[in-house]
Amino acid sequence: MKSRIMIMGILIILTLFPYSVIAWNNADAHMEINKIAFERFLNAMPKDLSNACLCGPDTLGSAWDKIDGTQQTVQKFPPGSNPKKKDIKGWIVQGGFSADEPEGPMALRHFYDPTENSGRSWLTDQQFVINFVSIFSSVKHNPKIDAKSWVTDFKDSGDDGGTTGEKIALDQDYSWYDAKKYFIDALADGSDSNIHYGMAWRSVGETMHMASDMTVPAHVRNDGHAALGAYGPFGLVTPKTPILGNKLAFFDPDPVEFFTNDADIRKYSSGSPSSSVLYDQPIGTLMDNLARWTNRNFVSKDTIPIPGQSKMANGDPVYKSPKLTGGKVDNGYIWHDVDGIPTRMAKMKNVYTLGIWKTNEYTYEIDDSVRYSQSAILIPTAIKASTAIINRFLPRFDATIITVTQKAGSETYEMVGSLKLNDKYNEWTPILQEKLGSTKFKVNNGASIIINGNRVKISKRTSGDYSEFTTNFKASPGDTVYLEYDFGGYIIKSKPYKIPGSKIVAVKAGSGCVCDNGEVLNILIPCMATDCTWWQKCYDDCLEKCGCSPNDTAGISKCFGGR
Repeated sequence: MKSRIMIMGILIILTLFPYSVIAWNNADAHMEINKIAFERFLNAMPKDLSNACLCGPDTLGSAWDKIDGTQQTVQKFPPGSNPKKKDIKGWIVQGGFSADEPEGPMALRHFYDPTENSGRSWLTDQQFVINFVSIFSSVKHNPKIDAKSWVTDFKDSGDDGGTTGEKIALDQDYSWYDAKKYFIDALADGSDSNIHYGMAWRSVGETMHMASDMTVPAHVRNDGHAALGAYGPFGLVTPKTPILGNKLAFFDPDPVEFFTNDADIRKYSSGSPSSSVLYDQPIGTLMDNLARWTNRNFVSKDTIPIPGQSKMANGDPVYKSPKLTGGKVDNGYIWHDVDGIPTRMAKMKNVYTLGIWKTNEYTYEIDDSVRYSQSAILIPTAIKASTAIINRFLPRFDATIITVTQKAGSETYEMVGSLKLNDKYNEWTPILQEKLGSTKFKVNNGASIIINGNRVKISKRTSGDYSEFTTNFKASPGDTVYLEYDFGGYIIKSKPYKIPGSKIVAVKAGSGCVCDNGEVLNILIPCMATDCTWWQKCYDDCLEKCGCSPNDTAGISKCFGGR
């Protein structure tokens, strides 16, 4: 009878209150990690991106933003719905939120134990919560997929044993593979305002979220930490319930993720990231490297070894590392060196240190001091890994003006240009071969010619797409032009090209222009010459010295006249 009453109580709770098993808190902490990572990338752009910037206008995409609210059980906004416009930063930051939506199903897909300590790499802890939640949601089974497989998914499903309906409702639509797929589709689309650009950047943001999850100990150590949350001034209270203001969590919240907010992320963001993680590597191996480092160096609340027992609080065998014995103990805190940095692992509870309670799961705890000590290296590591993902995603392009030829007797010029991919990481060649049967992008939008700062959209091509093209434009001698591509805010520029010759300006006779070699040129004669290199040099020097614009006839006249 008691068990039936307990089950009924849990079922009622599940219908009334949202539940959460999220890492770093997607409503603020994950977004802050993505934001800081993006800003740091901009502030230290790699040298091979000197011809590029992430500075273009807003682009269209399919969104699920913080303002759209959380959803517990079903996919609220499937791909293609809820269209919005944001810049690249906005898409990436909000990707930190949307990766955890809907929260129930995603909670089962964001774990990866690289040691397979429980016999599986995916979450197997707290199966009773999964069973109860399944009654009220589209989650009818344990998906049996780990975070590493989820983020690298290329089949848009990744669930073992799910029904067709479940797979449709819970497809992985914003994986690392999806990010590249959407970007390829966006460039091939005839419209530069197509929805795929925003979806690509959102996928990058969600991938960054997944990498950050690998720096949360509970997410790499089979610790389900289901936290049912009630919001308001009141809430249900159980023996393990922490109350923070109007936020209530019960059952088994993980203190590292549950109590870490955006302010904590900012506070610890300037710390030193792990020196033993290799950041510049493919996303799958980066995820594995991060997970192994976190698993090896940190414990979570339910994976702390219990003295005298071979199993932990969650029933799994004790992890081989880190050891909580033989190291430094200070005022009840157990310390462990992480990359040579002393870090608090756990705190002995007073009931244990006083000899009251020696052999149960309440021996150790992770309090604020432990959490802060761990955050000092975990948070910078998450940020650096996220920055590395942006760098890894961006395809390196070389935009080149091959030739510019003037049409006889006119102001019309013909440009031959090209855009070539330098796939330094081999991130793009495999998927380009798969999707297009080529090692080149198909570029059907985004190309412009910039003439003295004025944009002219390239609208005509003699053949092929904009990766190799011939087009006409109007310009004058002395104009500076360059080729520009806008790929959803990712701007690629060619080196500038100066139209040969000079603008003919009407100037009065005067003392002439003195060139660098001391030669004084008579104005009237070189003004009528079309091939006088010294006149061109003087003209340029005068512009620079006088601070005149190329079209400021009066100012240039004074300069040439010695006035």
